[in-house]
Order: sequence, then structure tokens, then C-alpha cells
Amino acid sequence: MPTWRYPEINGDRLREARVSKGMTLQEVGEQCGQIMPPPIHSRNLSQYELGAVRPSPYRLRVICQVLGIEPDEVTAAA
Repeated sequence: MPTWRYPEINGDRLREARVSKGMTLQEVGEQCGQIMPPPIHSRNLSQYELGAVRPSPYRLRVICQVLGIEPDEVTAAA
């Protein structure tokens, strides 16, 4: 049986994208909640940026949509 894992992301790239848009973690989380309720808590977003936790592929797409980037830009392979 194959094992499935959430994609590894580069948290630094995710943080750079957020900062370049001038957004706080809370603002990103609230805007994500408008696309996919409920909002993403700023603590979770911080953990994604630190690399402590990986977001689901769908959640990563929503975060990237809010930041105006493609998921490929923040995956570890990028």
C-alpha cells in the first residue's frame, strides 16, 4: 500500500510571499477563511512557515491563492 504525505514546503518562501504582500499571519488566515471556511489560525500559518507542520494540499492551494502565488513556488522542490 503506498504511503501518502502532505507536500513538503519551503516555509521561508511562504513567509517571503506573505511579507512581500504586506500581510500579517492573521490577515492571511482571515482571507483564507473567505475562500475555505473556517479561517486558518495564525498559529497554524506560523507553523507552516517554520516548517513544523505541513498544510494539506488543498489548504496550501488556498493560502497560495490569497498570496497570489502558485503552490509550486513554495514546495521544497521549487
